[in-house]
Amino acid sequence: MAQMITREMGKPINQARAEVAKSANLCDWYAEHGPAMLKAEPTLVENQQAVIEYRPLGTILAIMPWNFPLWQVMRGAVPIILAGNGYLLKHAPNVMGCAQLIAQVFKDAGIPQGVYGWLNADNDGVSQMIKDSRIAAVTVTGSVRAGAAIGAQAGAALKKCRTGTGRFGSIYCA
Repeated sequence: MAQMITREMGKPINQARAEVAKSANLCDWYAEHGPAMLKAEPTLVENQQAVIEYRPLGTILAIMPWNFPLWQVMRGAVPIILAGNGYLLKHAPNVMGCAQLIAQVFKDAGIPQGVYGWLNADNDGVSQMIKDSRIAAVTVTGSVRAGAAIGAQAGAALKKCRTGTGRFGSIYCA
């Protein structure tokens, strides 16, 4: 994986290896702590017993950048899948080899077919996916322009959306 990161986007090999190690540590952390995070939580609401339950949304479309081609995907995909959702990756066009390798990692880890997927799409293709009823929500990490465009399209389609842009940080619209 580190060699593919270096080949596709030019990151020095030592930094690519560090990205792989950080991503592996994230997987280990969620394997240990994730199930407890998703347990139902008893609580009181207006002096009445209630329970907070975490339920899957469905398939999340994730539009990810090239600069951390493994880390950006894993930090979103692992908790999304752990919570019972599907994850559909639209990666940056210059890191499609990384996208293929990440898919193989999930397959090798035993993730069932159809839970994790990836595709190559242009802006029109992304717009069509956002409108598709099989997509429950959208997450994008990228430029302010990309975040604004994706956020507007998700809003028009009444989809939950999380944008992470360098200039303004994260914005979540439900």
